[in-house]
Amino acid sequence: MAEQTATGTAEKGGERFSYTDGSIHPLNRPQPKPLKHGLSFFLRVLTLGASLAALIVTVTNKQDVVEPFFGGPFGFEISADFKYMSAFVWFAIATAIVFVYSLLAIIGEACSLSKSTHSTYLLWVTFLLDLTMMSIMMSACAAALTVDLLGQRGNSHAQWGAFCHKFDSFCNHVTGALVAGAVAFAGLAELCILDAYHLSTQYTRY
Repeated sequence: MAEQTATGTAEKGGERFSYTDGSIHPLNRPQPKPLKHGLSFFLRVLTLGASLAALIVTVTNKQDVVEPFFGGPFGFEISADFKYMSAFVWFAIATAIVFVYSLLAIIGEACSLSKSTHSTYLLWVTFLLDLTMMSIMMSACAAALTVDLLGQRGNSHAQWGAFCHKFDSFCNHVTGALVAGAVAFAGLAELCILDAYHLSTQYTRY
C-alpha cells in the first residue's frame, strides 16, 4: 500500500511556509529582476549618448555676426554664445552631470553581471538617483526651451525682440541640443518606471 505524504502551506508572522510530514521549510519570496537586462541597458546607453550630444552641441555653440552701423558700409561685430545666458549654462552643466552619472551607472551594472538578484537598498538608491537625474534634466530643458522660444518669437508685452533671425545658426544648434536633451529626459523617465517595477516585485508576496 503506497504511503501518503502530508503536504501543504502555512502562514506565521507574515511569512509563508511549506510543510511535508512535519518538516517546515520557508517559501522563497520572489526576487526582483536584475537591473542589468536588455531594456535597462539600452535606455542607459541612449541617455548617455543623448546627454553627450546635447553637451557637445551646447558648449560649442557660438555665432558672430556683423551688425551694420545705421545701415552704412561700416558695422560692428556682435556675438551669441551659450556662456552669455544662464539658462544655457545650466543646460550644459545638467547634461554633463547626466552624462557622468549614466557612464558610472553603465559601469556599475556591468560589474554586477554575476549577481542574479539585487538588494532592496540598491534598488532604492538606483531609483532615487534616476529620479534625481530626470528632475535635473527636466529643469534644464525647460529653462533652455524658454530662452529658445524667446529668441524665436520675442515677447511683445515685455518689449523683448526676437534675435534668432540674426543668429539663425546659433538658434538651430540650440534646438538640436534641446531635442537631444529631451531624448535623455525620456530615457531617464523610462528608467524610473523600470526601477519602480523592480521595487514592486521586491515587495510582492505570493
